[in-house]
Amino acid sequence: MRKEITAKTKQLSRITSVEGLRILAGFGIVWFHTVSAPGRSIGYAGLPVFLMIFCALIVASQRRDNDNFYSFAKRKTLRLIKPWIFWSIVYLVANIFKRLCLKEALAGCLEGNMLLVGASVHLWYLPYAFMVSLLFYSLRHLGMQSQHHPTLLFVVSISCILLVLCPVAMFSFELPLPMGQWLFGLPALSIGVAIGMAYSYLSGNIQRLYYVMSILSTVFICVLMKFLGYRNLATPYSIAVVLVCGAFMWNGRSHKFLYKWASLTYGVYLIHPLVAGIVRHGGMDQVSPWIMLVVVFLLSSVITLILQKTPLKQFV
Repeated sequence: MRKEITAKTKQLSRITSVEGLRILAGFGIVWFHTVSAPGRSIGYAGLPVFLMIFCALIVASQRRDNDNFYSFAKRKTLRLIKPWIFWSIVYLVANIFKRLCLKEALAGCLEGNMLLVGASVHLWYLPYAFMVSLLFYSLRHLGMQSQHHPTLLFVVSISCILLVLCPVAMFSFELPLPMGQWLFGLPALSIGVAIGMAYSYLSGNIQRLYYVMSILSTVFICVLMKFLGYRNLATPYSIAVVLVCGAFMWNGRSHKFLYKWASLTYGVYLIHPLVAGIVRHGGMDQVSPWIMLVVVFLLSSVITLILQKTPLKQFV
């Protein structure tokens, strides 16, 4: 059993279907941020997809035996906090330049919530993911020692509770930035933990049963909350849980091109608002929001690929 678990965790980071889903999630985020495009709530499923995969990889990480807290925190700092600081500076400079060109006041460039968000709203994800990774570091070790079904049932139950409480809180209170984003992502964390644990410890029909149970529970609650008027999480989470559970249940053939493109999604997430601003300035969104969406996604991918071949690769 121990050897089987180890082998599965080593394969986790290279599941072809999960790598493909990263690309789809990156496209979804660009879709959501293309304001003129219809169906943006569908695209926003990309965010919980990213969070679920992120948490699943932490829980079932192959590095559990040789990574102490210091080295783990250092690795996450280099991967998340260092790019967050770099791109916050880039977006701050871009914002100042834009305001100077439009002869607007510079007072709004520096706000208190930048300490948690950064200079662009979408950068909230990086410090959030960093804090989550540190929180789940100890949970990951606890999870690796437990192979009991009650643990998984407990995590799934927590996910169901969060799917009810979070949209109610988001609807009932005016939350400052980035509290709304934090609450939106909270259910994805526990769902990701359940997916990672199920992949690590279970196999065959039992594993599929847990995935199907997660899908049915999430979709049922999301439909119920949407019927009750709390639509914040309904569409994105219904789509996300189906996609992520499906990706972990099914694995296609490996493909180097797919893996390479999947490695670009982090950079695409970071730079696409800059690219969108330039494309929008050229009037592309007036021509067709769908063309703009595809152009921004592909152009962001190409720019990320170029940056990966320069010293700036550490930031993408």
